Amino acid sequence: MNKGKKTILIILGCILVFVTLLVIYFGSVEKNNNGNENSNNTSQENTKYFEKVNNYEKFFAIQNTLNNNSVNISYVITELFLNRIGTTKYYFINCSKFESDFGEETIEYTKNNYYLLIENNNNYMLNEINEEFNNLEFYAKNYQTKQIKIDNKNIISNSNINEPNLIAFYIEYFKKLLFLDTKLAYDMLSEQTKKLYTSYYDFDNQKINIYNKLSSKVFAYNKKEEKNIRIYYVEDDNRNKIELHENNIMDFKISY
Repeated sequence: MNKGKKTILIILGCILVFVTLLVIYFGSVEKNNNGNENSNNTSQENTKYFEKVNNYEKFFAIQNTLNNNSVNISYVITELFLNRIGTTKYYFINCSKFESDFGEETIEYTKNNYYLLIENNNNYMLNEINEEFNNLEFYAKNYQTKQIKIDNKNIISNSNINEPNLIAFYIEYFKKLLFLDTKLAYDMLSEQTKKLYTSYYDFDNQKINIYNKLSSKVFAYNKKEEKNIRIYYVEDDNRNKIELHENNIMDFKISY
């Protein structure tokens, strides 16, 4: 073999070795990238998060969803916890139930009704919680969650909440409790307003007058925040002066 041919073969051999090394290198990089991508996807799917829901839009969206599934029954959520894994959200609900006769006067009232609403991509399924437990937050935090694909036509409702609606909702809720749960209504009074009555029994005796006096129709209001407490200064359409001191959603005191 002459010297020229030998040189060409050496060059071709070097090129072949170089190409082989490139294939091995990029194959390894792609494998690592795929591994990292799969690892990231797995990590996202298993990401967990827990909170007590204190977002007005989400809170009242869940409440509206409950109410849109009922006839002659209205629900008021008093506690709401979220336990999320990946894109699947588990909402643990404690609510009061007001049952009426074809939209008329409430004929039955029960509190501490528990439900589990599971949401994924704005679709949901809803079940009553029949298990016994002492603390909803503890139960929700320790619930065994998993990613669930929900493929139905049940869509989470919009909240349609704003401050005037929220104020009206709080006042109307208090007025309902005057007759359905008078002790709870009394506990919702500010210390200043409690002084208007000699005792709980005095308050109980005056509840009809209180109900007729207060209106949930808001004529005007102002708001300020003080030490993480929202204070609403309200004038109803009967020109009553009402104050609402809100610590969290559904956790408030009323003055009048």
